Order: sequence, then C-alpha cells, then structure tokens
Amino acid sequence: MKPGIIAVIVLAVVVAVCLLIRVVRKRHIHSGSVDDGNVHDMCGYFISTIRYCQSIIDASLKYLAEDNDIEVCKTYRAGTDALDTVSRQLRSTFPEDERRDNAFAVYLNYLIEATEKIAETSRNIATHPDSCLAEFQVCEVRTIREHLVAMITETIRVADAGEPLTSVAKNVSDNKDYMEGLIAMHGKAMKYDDFNDGAVGYSYLILLYYLQSFVNSYNIVVKRLTAGNIVV
Repeated sequence: MKPGIIAVIVLAVVVAVCLLIRVVRKRHIHSGSVDDGNVHDMCGYFISTIRYCQSIIDASLKYLAEDNDIEVCKTYRAGTDALDTVSRQLRSTFPEDERRDNAFAVYLNYLIEATEKIAETSRNIATHPDSCLAEFQVCEVRTIREHLVAMITETIRVADAGEPLTSVAKNVSDNKDYMEGLIAMHGKAMKYDDFNDGAVGYSYLILLYYLQSFVNSYNIVVKRLTAGNIVV
C-alpha cells in the first residue's frame, strides 16, 4: 500500500474517532430551553469566558508566528492558571450532574479545553528543536489569529451594547468554514512520514484541529444564545 494512501487512512481514523467521541458525549445532553433572563445570564458568562480565551489565543498565535518560544511558554503558563480559574468558576456555577447535562456548560468547557490545547500545542511547536513553521504556515497562523481575535472582539462589543448575537453569527460561521477548509487541505497533503509526533506537519495539523474545535464550540454556543435554547 502506498504511503499516501496509508496517511489518508490514518487521518480518516483519527477524525472518525474524534467525531465518535463528540457524538457519544452529545447523546448524554438532554433537551430543553431557558427563559430570557437565563439567556441574559448565560450570555454574560459566555462573554466572561471568551475574554480569557481571546487573550490566550491572541498571544499564543502571535508569538508562534514570530518564533518567540520564550513568550509562547510564558503565555502557556499564565494561560493555564487563568483557565484553571475559569474552570473552577464553571464547576461552582454548574454542579457536576447539571454541567454534564447542560449543553451550554458542555460547550463552554469545550472552549476552555480547546484554548488550553491551543496554547500547549503552540508551545510544543515553538520549543521543539527540529520544528520550524514554513512561511505559508506562518501566514495562516497570522490570518487565523486576526480572524479569531476580530470575531471575539465583535462578539464582546455586541454583547456589551446589549444587542442580540445574531449580528455575529455569520462571522462565526464563516470562521468555522474557513477552519474546516484548512483542516481538509492540510489533511490531504499529509504523507505517511508526517504522522509522527516530532513532525512539524503533524503538530501543525493538531493545532488546526484544536482551533477548529474552539470555533465549532463557539459557533454552537452563539446559536444557542441567539435561539434562546441553551440546552440541546
């Protein structure tokens, strides 16, 4: 079997397993809705969370593109502490059973997890002795950073102005499509030897996956808040 075919099969298995995990986890989420007052409270909690996420993702991608391993490491350490605080707040706001069954809490947790993984993977790439992003990857990282920071900034502005999040829904959806396109493009370009923990291409694909996970969860939360249906 040719290496290219093996690479595609391996990637397909990885993606299938990730999707299966998400499907299984979603099956544990019950159906329901919340009133307008709770939507307002949930929106405030969402905004508070993404403020943390924005600063961490912004710095991680900025310093990764600049090949500044020291600042990437600092961002990861500080970001981990900040996200630990956010996670504790999430656990105190939603008891364990409610947190598991409430879609809003589930996807907020996905946002937090994805943000931590983005910072961690950025650090792994920047500090690996044999890792160096190609020029086109640096350009992609800068573009992704610009898009995500603008998306979160606009979401915060709209929420602070008391406006409905419907105005940011398309921007979020566009970022989701963009990330899915990048994943597909890089996945097809992977060769058998690229599927190695020390390979730049593999680490970069993992980074894109966590960025995609962040945007997907972001998209779902915005949709729930817009529709007033926090629980799936």
